[in-house]
Amino acid sequence: MYLRMSHRYDADRDVIAFEGDDYLTREDFNEMGFSTITNSIFKFAADFKDLGLDDRELATLTYVVLVSGDRCDLNEPERVEELQGPLLDLLRKYSRLNHEHDPNVFPKTLLKLTSLRSLSLQSAIHILNNQSVHNLNSPLIVEMLDREENINLPS
Repeated sequence: MYLRMSHRYDADRDVIAFEGDDYLTREDFNEMGFSTITNSIFKFAADFKDLGLDDRELATLTYVVLVSGDRCDLNEPERVEELQGPLLDLLRKYSRLNHEHDPNVFPKTLLKLTSLRSLSLQSAIHILNNQSVHNLNSPLIVEMLDREENINLPS
């Protein structure tokens, strides 16, 4: 969710823009009960957007994140990691072609995965610990709560 949201970040207006004229501001996130992590969300979005990834890179990176061998309760994490390898290789090759001027885009992108994981964990902890999350019908909140891996915290 944060990858797609960050790809839609509009630095000029400091908003997450959606189709048409819809957008979310920092204030919107605060009103939804995310005041303690709003700055982290927008910092990640701005930093991620600065990578200049195109839609293909975003889609491949999303697959890399989804096909992760370190998810809870996997029966065969090694097989999942085997599936992830070719996706990472594809992303590396495409990034080299797409960003010939900056060969560090691929490593920078991988480093963002650490920030993404941290932000996802902060969000899950915030939701679990904060009973004042408002507007639970917001599509962002629904998606976060609907995905089991977003609330299964490691012990």
